Amino acid sequence: MKFNALVKTTAASAVALLIAGCGGGSDDADTPPAGDPPVASLQVSGTAATGLALASADVQVKCASGTATTTTDASGAYTVTLEGGELPCMIRVEGTAGGVEVTLHSVTEAGSADAATNQTSAVANVTPLTEIVVAQLTGGMPGDAFTAFSGASAGAITSENLSTAITAVLNALKDASGIDFAAIGDPFKAPLEAATASAPAQGNDYDKLLDQLGGQVAPEALPQLVTQVATAAASGSSEGLQDAMVAVGGGSLPNCPKVLSGKYRFLEYFGSSYVRTLNFKTMTAARPDGTTVPITVDAAKPCEFATLAEVNGNEVKFDVAMGAAGVGAARIQNITAGRNNIAWVFPEQPHTVSELVGAWTFHQGGFIPGEGLVHWPGKLDVTADGKTSVCDYEFNAGTSSTCTPDPEANLTVKARTDGGFDLMESSLTVANAWGYRAPNGSLTLFGTTNAAGSNEPGVEQTVLVLFKPQVQQLPAVGSVTNYWDVSILRTPGSAPGDNNATLVADSNTITAVDSATSSVSRERASDGRKDTFTYNAPLDGLRHRAQVPGMLGVYLFPLPGLNVALAVNSAAASTH
Repeated sequence: MKFNALVKTTAASAVALLIAGCGGGSDDADTPPAGDPPVASLQVSGTAATGLALASADVQVKCASGTATTTTDASGAYTVTLEGGELPCMIRVEGTAGGVEVTLHSVTEAGSADAATNQTSAVANVTPLTEIVVAQLTGGMPGDAFTAFSGASAGAITSENLSTAITAVLNALKDASGIDFAAIGDPFKAPLEAATASAPAQGNDYDKLLDQLGGQVAPEALPQLVTQVATAAASGSSEGLQDAMVAVGGGSLPNCPKVLSGKYRFLEYFGSSYVRTLNFKTMTAARPDGTTVPITVDAAKPCEFATLAEVNGNEVKFDVAMGAAGVGAARIQNITAGRNNIAWVFPEQPHTVSELVGAWTFHQGGFIPGEGLVHWPGKLDVTADGKTSVCDYEFNAGTSSTCTPDPEANLTVKARTDGGFDLMESSLTVANAWGYRAPNGSLTLFGTTNAAGSNEPGVEQTVLVLFKPQVQQLPAVGSVTNYWDVSILRTPGSAPGDNNATLVADSNTITAVDSATSSVSRERASDGRKDTFTYNAPLDGLRHRAQVPGMLGVYLFPLPGLNVALAVNSAAASTH
């Protein structure tokens, strides 16, 4: 029943009907038809390109009525004809750009009709820009919208809605990056002549603008940008769209295209939370007050960067490692005071309370007055009205678990103005949380009971991570996992701030798999250490390493969609 410790704190924080008729007098009524009219059909065509044509790419077209598939030609062009087909339609193209597999989407809501052939013709180019606009239009990931697309959902794709989405995206894109697509008109229907591998200079103006966009957001980074746009659209945040486009203006972290510029929230182990705007074009990190510090990189360490600055008279260094899904971790060293810490690092996104409905597994850990360093897992259920119920898990040696209800945790979730959430006990804010939705759609919540970063001994200083576990699949023998180990360790009884924080690159190789016990044996590259983890224990989606002489027991909480796992000692109160 330790979740009630969360409510002890008093820290404040706050997506045409064409009627053809014949003129007529009464004589025409008796005139027999010359023959059967042509069967009504719909033709959809366009060009798929990223600045370079997507040649030999698979094309799927789903319309309000009718589906079709085809393949693009060498210039990225495609055409499909659907007998009885009806607009609107969604299009998916899967191909390869610069050696990177890409999936792009588009829509077409209107076309031109030919009464003689009874055919409607519609155009839908498929580009990174249409992918972004579809995210703005639907308020979700374009892939999800395509999968769910049907006659019932087609009504949302109207000329008015599409025009609004186009305008919003093009304006935000120009403001943030200077890339101006306005002259081409409608990016879905405008003429697009793409450069090809054999003629790399032949693209038209539209294609050249796509080159500029691709120069700032590489194909492998596009899902990150699209996720930011979709999340902002779902929450109705125009400011969120502007923030998302910062990624285009600032580009990617050198030697790490998947990590884009933008606003990132840092959440330290003992609760302190703040936002920094990272710009990898100017190589600066900016505070909300506009002051900046330089970002440095080491070419030998892809997806890592560092900052060094004076903070309140102390020299403070951040070493940050970023994962492929946009989330990372930092080691923070107060060099002057000889103290250090670790922090979560994740892009800022606005979310709504309705997204939280359901059951969440959580882990909470940090400093509790009178208890010291503690941590515990639990479950938080959120209802449509924002009310919650809480229970705390009691794990039994990793083999079983019970969740004990905590009747004292009468919490309500309330939206924050910054797109996050407050956990309220009556009128008292007892914790703050912010969400990050990964490109695969998984939502993770990161929270704190100490956003102001107080280190007073009477203040609860804890961090929460909430997620919806997914069943873990056993890996194959011989598979290798490369990772950063970002950890914090404090010896019991040591002074606050006397932590041993580390950031180390390492790897594990799977040496054995026992499907009968769902266990996996590993060997660590750095020192040859061997250990064994049981998968989906004590809960589905978790992993457990039993304590053995010379090795602590560990519970591992893999966070879906993030390629990140939270690891904690199996002891409730101990070093971390």
